[in-house]
Amino acid sequence: MNDILEKGKSAGLVRLDKQHNTGNQRVFYPKANIDVPFTPEEAVRMRVYTQLVLDYGYKPELITFEHQVKMGSSYKRVDLAVFEDISKFKLLIIVECKREDINQSGFEEAEKQAFSYDNQQAAAYIWVSSLSKNSYYKNSYTATGRTRDKLADIPSFGTKNAFWYYIYEFLSIQLNFLKTLYDDVIVPIVRKKWFLRYLVYLFLFFVSGYFLSIFNANTLTPFAIRKNLLQNTITFKHLYWFVPIVSTLLVVLLMRERVLIRAAKSSKNKYDYYWVAVLMIIVPTLFFTGIFFDYKKDCYKCIDCLNEWKCWWSYNHFALYAREDRYLEYFVPFRIFAPLLAFLTLLVNWILKFYKNLG
Repeated sequence: MNDILEKGKSAGLVRLDKQHNTGNQRVFYPKANIDVPFTPEEAVRMRVYTQLVLDYGYKPELITFEHQVKMGSSYKRVDLAVFEDISKFKLLIIVECKREDINQSGFEEAEKQAFSYDNQQAAAYIWVSSLSKNSYYKNSYTATGRTRDKLADIPSFGTKNAFWYYIYEFLSIQLNFLKTLYDDVIVPIVRKKWFLRYLVYLFLFFVSGYFLSIFNANTLTPFAIRKNLLQNTITFKHLYWFVPIVSTLLVVLLMRERVLIRAAKSSKNKYDYYWVAVLMIIVPTLFFTGIFFDYKKDCYKCIDCLNEWKCWWSYNHFALYAREDRYLEYFVPFRIFAPLLAFLTLLVNWILKFYKNLG
């Protein structure tokens, strides 16, 4: 940042003077003919001012220091106000500067301060800076009011109305929205203990479902075909049920310390709790699976809709797979609904806790 200041000095934008009688430093802005005491905030403002002129291309004539803003019965002052043209009729950017060592809560207060100025002035952009921290906002005005979207940066001089900048600004707003979503929603959720348990359940369902699908395709299904059980007694849908049902039995048994609360485990009817938990998990899952994956019995060996989910359990759909890939007949539907199985396992634990508290 000292390089920026040196460039500003060389360009005649800023000068540091020392008072003869006190020895205190003062900052002089020759282009604006302003002389102010040197403070930590001023150290930031003179660098931001230099950036606006040299990096962003705004002429000093478009920049006003200590721009007055009427707030109720009194006036406040904006550190730097950048206007669209020399008439200084339309405000383009409000800039609020704070000392470089400001903490996060103080910086957020500075943002609110800049917003309050903007509420009275209606600038197109807002820049809050402490050099080490920077936030940029674009204001949009609609019939329902004003919205502020975070940007990666403010526009350089003359680029605001360029078509490519509209595209850049749109993408910047979307990326910042995703970043905010990640920071404010996803990260807090990931740090929750219940989410970690959900991931553990999901992993166990995927692993057990994978191996059970292989066992089903290589052992149970050939057995059913040899015994002529398919279509006469059972269908591929019934064979599929084996995978989620056994997976749920295994996961609940393996994670019973977590899924079944202590009261349920120590109860005389602890096995009833176990089977109730399994049913609460598996019944909704099989119901939703039946909505998406099914077939009509008269289409058992039909070939017209082999690749459609509604005819997933037909014999010819199963025959589409190479022998080593036939486990996918069961694992593809299972992996789609494994997240639901994991969520329902978590939900059962919460329901059992609620039931315990009622008692």
